[in-house]
Amino acid sequence: MADAIASDSPPRTGLAKAQEVAEYLRTTPNQLTRLRFEGRGPQFVRLGRSIRYRWVDVHRWVDESVHTTGARDGAR
Repeated sequence: MADAIASDSPPRTGLAKAQEVAEYLRTTPNQLTRLRFEGRGPQFVRLGRSIRYRWVDVHRWVDESVHTTGARDGAR
């Protein structure tokens, strides 16, 4: 996931809609929703019926998703 993000993108702040985050991550809003339901996506904020993402959480999630090998954690 981190490979897909341009390294020259300036850090963003504040809250973002799913569409904005999906564009930043170069994925779809549906994939972002799927990750959220599976508990594997970035942390989110629920404001009434709306879902928003704090950019700081998106950046943290990307940083934590960096891997040095193709093996999954715990895989043999």
